[in-house]
Amino acid sequence: MSALDLLLLRAFQDVRYFLEQGGVVLQIILIVTFILWVLIVERLIFFGIHYSSVRKKAELLWESLPIHHRHEKSRAQLRRDQWIANRSRDRIVSVIGLQLHRNIALIKVLVLICPLLGLLGTVTGMLDIFAAISTHGHGSARAMADGISKATLPTMAGMATGIVGVIAITLLSRFAVREKLKLYDHLTI
Repeated sequence: MSALDLLLLRAFQDVRYFLEQGGVVLQIILIVTFILWVLIVERLIFFGIHYSSVRKKAELLWESLPIHHRHEKSRAQLRRDQWIANRSRDRIVSVIGLQLHRNIALIKVLVLICPLLGLLGTVTGMLDIFAAISTHGHGSARAMADGISKATLPTMAGMATGIVGVIAITLLSRFAVREKLKLYDHLTI
């Protein structure tokens, strides 16, 4: 085995041991964290790669509207064109806004769930500690240590995921709102 293989094997064993020490709740937090990061990466890919082409299509659609063709119009026609332009701009920005905000609500929910799952891990770990005390008395330090691990590791993982998730969702939400406002300001008559 190469040094890289040994390093990867050791890392895998450490992660497996960490998950075993944290119990079932920590494994659930891992799954939720994985889903959370898949959604965050999807948003980053959309913002970084796909959004520019979506915005260009929206701008081309806006420019292709017949209200932009200048010729002599009556005051009533100008008012009607202004009304149509405002409704068209609202619709275009709304559709783009839906694309910008897609999955952000789900990301927010997952970020909120992580600390709660950590607290669930605390409760289940404390129950394990009390079960060890009632079964073995105060003499079984190993059983109590297992319960303490099941109490603290999920709490730590849930809070860490929650904190990083709050930072990510704040940045994603700000970008989506800012781009929606920029598009609205850009689409002028």
